[in-house]
Amino acid sequence: MSLIQKKLKKNEYANVTELSADLYQMIDNAKKANATTSKTYKDAIKMQKILNQKLVDDGLEDEDTEDTDSSNMYASQTVSGSVEKKKKGRPRIHPLPSSSPAPTVTATPSGTKYYRFPNNPTLKKKLMTIHNYLINFTIDNRQPMEPFMEKPSKKLYPDYYQIIQHPIDMNTIEKNIENDRYGTVDDIVGDYRLMFSNCRKYNEENSMIYDDANRLEKVLNSKLKELSGVTDRRPKM
Repeated sequence: MSLIQKKLKKNEYANVTELSADLYQMIDNAKKANATTSKTYKDAIKMQKILNQKLVDDGLEDEDTEDTDSSNMYASQTVSGSVEKKKKGRPRIHPLPSSSPAPTVTATPSGTKYYRFPNNPTLKKKLMTIHNYLINFTIDNRQPMEPFMEKPSKKLYPDYYQIIQHPIDMNTIEKNIENDRYGTVDDIVGDYRLMFSNCRKYNEENSMIYDDANRLEKVLNSKLKELSGVTDRRPKM
């Protein structure tokens, strides 16, 4: 927090997104370094929930900009042209809520760990409600979520995977829902915010897809406000 405070005093954050990325990084570091039963871990979970709620309450700082020409819109969360290498994206957030049953942990051959929570049909229905709402949201008779459905092509956009360290897309998130990899609404919100943050880190500011990432995050915030009474309310076992 002291490093973040110093960056704030020096005006090193261009927007709320950059600040929240550092906060998410700090929280994730705390969870990785401490046992799930420790006070520090539980405090990190509380901070995660507070940060998510704050972003929902306040929304993004950027105002919507006018749509640019449709040629700026490309599938796979990218825009054409030279792209300046930007800061690394924050790691994925997979909170382990203390109020939920302990998940099982499996690892892929590459060492990537995945959590699998006990099946909760009520939670899964809420997550799919949010997910489908984002997919079906339209602006000017188009669905701005379409470019976010799949990760960028490694062949067409090799630099994306140098700039973005933790890619995520809507199809992956949907599979995570189906495979019980989210224990609370906060878990999936972390992946949505990571996806939008990745888009803004890679694409040029004021491009259509950059602006759509901002719009979609505001849509997410509005939906979460609507569901605020049920966010992170898993039954205790």
